Amino acid sequence: MKNFFIAVFAALIALTQFAPVEAAPHLSYRAYVQSNGWLREVSEGDVAGTTGQNKRLEAIQINCSGIRYCAHVESIGWQDWVSSGQMAGTTQQGLRMEAVRIQLTGDNARKYDVYYRVHVEKIGWMDWVRNGEIAGTTGENRRIEAIQIQIAEKNSRNNSGNNNRRHSRYNDDDDDDYYNNRRHSRYDDDDDNYRHDNRGRYRY
Repeated sequence: MKNFFIAVFAALIALTQFAPVEAAPHLSYRAYVQSNGWLREVSEGDVAGTTGQNKRLEAIQINCSGIRYCAHVESIGWQDWVSSGQMAGTTQQGLRMEAVRIQLTGDNARKYDVYYRVHVEKIGWMDWVRNGEIAGTTGENRRIEAIQIQIAEKNSRNNSGNNNRRHSRYNDDDDDDYYNNRRHSRYDDDDDNYRHDNRGRYRY
């Protein structure tokens, strides 16, 4: 009998060792771009939007279980949080997205981090941020032009850019003239500092 329990215990250990690794939740997203409308859906890490074309990104739609996100929009400020498959931003209003926040929820938030970065007018690619931090600018009248989103296991990668500094170390497109590494931005997490007196200006 003792040998039987030992064999069962050994079998359980073996099953545990060879249990399949749980895959990260599937992530896809798409962008609504000035003059282009909705672009094709892309997968994790791909670029949604455009660079080097001076076109504003106006809305995004993210598909992933247990995710929520919100957009900071010209003349509106921060919109409400929306869930997977819903639209953040606006369409057919000519309003630029200026910043975005993305978070995982529930079990996904305990197991994974969501990383994202945006390509911003006259700045280029900003640093990666994660888990609800602000990507982009507020109160500076700058359009987002593109976005990248990735999901990784919790604390599995070094997020050196989580303070969203404008060091633009990701110079991987053709619009080098937009980079300015000397500037430091002012980020606010609410609408109090959003300048509504600029309505209608700097549209492209």
